[in-house]
Amino acid sequence: MKIHKFMFENKNSELKIEPISFSDLSLLVGVSGVGKTLILQSILDLKRIARGKSLDGVAWEVQFSIGEDNKYLWKGSFEKTGNADIGNALYDEDDDEADEIIPRPKIIYEELCLK
Repeated sequence: MKIHKFMFENKNSELKIEPISFSDLSLLVGVSGVGKTLILQSILDLKRIARGKSLDGVAWEVQFSIGEDNKYLWKGSFEKTGNADIGNALYDEDDDEADEIIPRPKIIYEELCLK
């Protein structure tokens, strides 16, 4: 899978990564504290969402391709419950017991399109 464009927002931490375009070779360069690690952590959060994890207050939009021909746009958003500090550590794709403690954030919308 190749990521072409990426946008990510976490309403709980007030993190907003404006759309970033990636080419065949992309380097994240900058002084300490400008957000390189936050970009990488946000991509890992997107991977967690793709595997079924619910992340409180998160919205995303990613354009990607698999193979040479088809580009896809995947975007979505979870509700902000205010339980992010406790809940995001508990919510797991196979953890039904955590749902009894703190309900998972509901997905507001999700869309996958072939571009």
